[in-house]
Amino acid sequence: MKKTISVLFAIIMLVGLTACLTSKTEEKSVFEIIEESKVALMESSDGTRAYVKNRDLQLDLLSYTELEKSPTKPSDKEEDWLYRITYNPKHKVIKGEEVVVSFYSDYLQINSDYYLPKQGSEYYAGILLWAESRFDYLTGYGD
Repeated sequence: MKKTISVLFAIIMLVGLTACLTSKTEEKSVFEIIEESKVALMESSDGTRAYVKNRDLQLDLLSYTELEKSPTKPSDKEEDWLYRITYNPKHKVIKGEEVVVSFYSDYLQINSDYYLPKQGSEYYAGILLWAESRFDYLTGYGD
């Protein structure tokens, strides 16, 4: 009888542990969070701000393949960004995970990670121009 109870207890523990392990959700990458966000706050360094629907940003045009993660922090100051997009801004999306993408003259910062253009790619002609054109179009700034 003790052996049967021990075996049942072990089975229950294994089933419980398996359920706990499989119920953990995998952490989403910042790119997945960006893709799933509903609203974003666009800002330019001159103080212009606009809330936009994420689908209006046409994120698929922003090619992350032109970037590689930088092992070191660039020498620019925090306030040297040109454009910034905050996905799921805390004051608009209560339970969302906020992701801040800052566009600098030579690199991109996503939260605390820095991305540099890959060898041979033109950062300004690709990513920075995309940010500038999206900002101008969605805010009417370029009119």
